[in-house]
Amino acid sequence: LLKPLSVLFHGFSDPSMRWTFILEFILLYTAARALEDQEKGEQAVFTEYTVLCLVCICLTILVVGVNREYWPHYGSIIICFGLSLLIWYLWTHSRGKQALILSIAEITLSSCIMQNLFYHDIVYEDYRLGGEQLAYLQDTDEDLMYRYYIPIEDVEPSYPNLNISLKYGFMGTRTYNSVYDTLTDSFLHLQGIHDHRIDITDPDALTMLGVKYYLVEQENELPDGTFSYVTDLNGSLKIYQNGSYHGFGYTAPVMGYTNDVTAVKQMAQGIYADDAKVDITPYHSAEPETFIITAKSTNYLSGEIAADQESVLYLPIPCRKGWKVFVDGASVIPISVNGGFLGIPLTAGEHVIELNYLTPGLKHGMIASAAGTLLFILILAMDRKRV
Repeated sequence: LLKPLSVLFHGFSDPSMRWTFILEFILLYTAARALEDQEKGEQAVFTEYTVLCLVCICLTILVVGVNREYWPHYGSIIICFGLSLLIWYLWTHSRGKQALILSIAEITLSSCIMQNLFYHDIVYEDYRLGGEQLAYLQDTDEDLMYRYYIPIEDVEPSYPNLNISLKYGFMGTRTYNSVYDTLTDSFLHLQGIHDHRIDITDPDALTMLGVKYYLVEQENELPDGTFSYVTDLNGSLKIYQNGSYHGFGYTAPVMGYTNDVTAVKQMAQGIYADDAKVDITPYHSAEPETFIITAKSTNYLSGEIAADQESVLYLPIPCRKGWKVFVDGASVIPISVNGGFLGIPLTAGEHVIELNYLTPGLKHGMIASAAGTLLFILILAMDRKRV
C-alpha cells in the first residue's frame, strides 16, 4: 500500500507541493458534497470537513515535528487548512459575505505559497549541473542517446536535484521511485536498491544502462575501471568517458535466464530472459554488436545493427506494453530481458529497427473523456430546458 501511495503523491506534483494536492482534494470533496444536497446536510458536510482538516493538520504537525526546519513551509499550509475550515463555518452559518472575503484571502495566500515554492525549488535552485553544461556533451558527441553518472555528493541532494533525471530528459541514473518503471525491480534489487530514492552506483549496472560519461569533482571519485579525461564543466565538475561503454543497446555472447543471475557483473556480460518459457537456445553463440541510433524523439527511436547470426538486441529501456517494435518494417514482439528491459529478437544480417511508444489505454481514455464532456454538456442543456 505504501509504495502506490508514494508514487501517487510524487507523480501529481513536485514533492514540495504534494500537501497542497491533499488540501485541494478535500476542498473538491466537500464542495461536491455540498452541491449534492444544498438544502439538507450542510451541518453534516461541515462536520466531515472539520474532521478531515483536523486529521490533515495533525499529520502535518507530526511530519514537521521531525523536520523543524520546514516549519515555515508546512506552517503556512496549516494556516490554509485553518482558513478553509473557517470559511466553511461562516458559510454554514449564513455569513456568505465574510466567507467570500476570507475565500479570496485563502486563495491569494495559497497561490503565493505555491509561487514561492516553485521559484525556490525549480527556478532558483542552484543546480551544480545545468542544461547548458550538458548541452556541451550533446553538441560534441555523435551518439544521439546515452546516459551520464554524477555522484550524489557532488550535487546538493535537494528535491529538484534528486529528480535531475526528469529535468534533463532521463539522462541520469538517480531519481525517485515515482518516475522509474516497476518492471525493473529485479534489476534494482540485484544491487540492493529498495529505497524510494534510487541512486545507481554499480559500474557494471551503469554500463548496462548506457552510461557513457562520469561527471565528478575529483578523479578519485571514479569507480574501478578504465576512464579517459574529456574536459571540465565550469571548472568544478570533470568529465570522464567510460572505457567500458559499448553503446545504448547491444547484443552479447552469453544468453541465459534472469533467475540464474546472482550478481550485476554477471548480468552485464550477457543477456538474460526474464521469462523462463522463452527459448534462448538459438542465441547462445551470438557475437557482441552495438546498436547505432540514427533518430529519436519523445516516443520514437530508430537505429541500425548488423548481426552475424541470430541474436537478441538489449536496449536499456523498460519493456512496457506500449512499445511497438519493427525490424526491417515487420512487427516484432519484444521480450523482457535483464530484469525488465527491452529485448528484440534478430535474425542474421543487417537490420533497421524502429520503436514507437503509445501509452496503453491513452486512446480509450481520450475517447471516454470526450464522451463524458459531451454527456455533461447535454445534461446541462436538458436541465436548462426544464427550468
